[in-house]
Amino acid sequence: MRGRSLVFSLVFGVVYTMCFYFTSPANPNWALFRFYPAYSQFSIAPLGREAGPAILWYGWMGYALLAGLVVAFIVPPRVSAKLSPTVVWVATAALLLAITIYERTWFL
Repeated sequence: MRGRSLVFSLVFGVVYTMCFYFTSPANPNWALFRFYPAYSQFSIAPLGREAGPAILWYGWMGYALLAGLVVAFIVPPRVSAKLSPTVVWVATAALLLAITIYERTWFL
């Protein structure tokens, strides 16, 4: 079970970062679904300008959750058992650094 949780964590982080990095107002397709707080409604398709801005974070988490679960159960246990927790921590630190670099424009 430990190996599967490490694989899940690694894949979840990578997919979430990809969704975060590649999503833009012009390309919101990296979100599995959107949440419109003005209507308190989840939607797969954009609702239009009258609905206000959509929150894509829930959709990113949805993609990362699905990808992490699928890969964690596809990878054989003997392979996932060889994965070191250090690899997951280093990958997580690298992903956090990538997100920080991407978001630096908010803080400069």
